[in-house]
Amino acid sequence: MQTIVLRKNRKCKCGCGTLIKLNPARKAQYKFSGIPQYISGHNLFGGLNKRMDLTYSVLKNLYVDEKLSIVKIAKKVGASKNTVNKYLKQRNICRRTPGKCNLGYKHSQKTIQNMIKAALALKRLGPLSPSWKGGLSGERYGSGFTKVLKAQIRKRDKYTCQECGKTEKQFGYSLPVHHIDYDKNNHDPENLVSLCRVNHSKTNFNRGYWIKHFKRGTVEGGRNGIYR
Repeated sequence: MQTIVLRKNRKCKCGCGTLIKLNPARKAQYKFSGIPQYISGHNLFGGLNKRMDLTYSVLKNLYVDEKLSIVKIAKKVGASKNTVNKYLKQRNICRRTPGKCNLGYKHSQKTIQNMIKAALALKRLGPLSPSWKGGLSGERYGSGFTKVLKAQIRKRDKYTCQECGKTEKQFGYSLPVHHIDYDKNNHDPENLVSLCRVNHSKTNFNRGYWIKHFKRGTVEGGRNGIYR
């Protein structure tokens, strides 16, 4: 077992220079938890715990007069944000709202551009979007659109994307099965085609073109090849 040597000249690590008085009667406790590094009430930031110095005048000077945020006060005094919040409440100091804390703060040009893009995107959601199709994407697939049926369609198409000609092995995933007429309840094999994820996402736009494109390929024998 580790031998504990009770040195009389061990000083507090906070830098105050005060000697730590070790109690020989607690030698067994020191073996379990180690020899104290700080005097009770001292901390890493030096001297007495600064949270004990968070008087009304100190907090008023930092929070009200200098208008420092709670985070900056916590770093300055070596305490946690929760401790600063607790003392502000105890001292009956009215806390600022987040908006008032940021008064005078200027965003960078990059942040402003991102905020403008986000605002414009919100204005083009749902019916306001040029790609809006009456909420068709929210419709559920019919009960007949099963894993077995999709596996049959992939097998029929030789596990190949019917638009780009690449195989499942090249992609490393099972190909999605697309409804040519966009009717999620029409599970006729002639209305289904295997596509890779990239080309399947392209069919969300210009639907009239894709309907004609795939139907023309079906008539002309574009199956098991490329619809071109």
